[in-house]
Amino acid sequence: MTSHQQAHAKKAFKMRKALAKENQDGEESGLQYESSSDSEEENEETRAKQVVEDHVHSRDYNDIFPGVFKNQKDIVYGPSVAKLRGDDLNIVEKLVAKYGNDLGKMVRDIKLNYMQWSKSEMKKKHAAFFAHKYV
Repeated sequence: MTSHQQAHAKKAFKMRKALAKENQDGEESGLQYESSSDSEEENEETRAKQVVEDHVHSRDYNDIFPGVFKNQKDIVYGPSVAKLRGDDLNIVEKLVAKYGNDLGKMVRDIKLNYMQWSKSEMKKKHAAFFAHKYV
């Protein structure tokens, strides 16, 4: 957690604490507070970290991107496939038209593959070509 996130978490914690004091039961914020003064700083830090973690993990992407996802289960977390840009797209398009899915032949063709991509680079660019439906 960065220092900026910690500061934000502490501020959010103080705001929740103030709301809890206004509310007689303290149930609105969902947190229970102890009144011990010696471990109050430790508790405040752990609560601040928990507030940030709850905020990050409870984010609803339908609010950020309306109409993109039907429900929470449609969101796929993880690394995305890189997109082809500029000349890479033209090269891969010609190689796929000539060789189909044979990566070994694509790598050895020095006229079309003038960037001299290795087999692993070609595999990534081939995957990006079909992942983003350039076909």
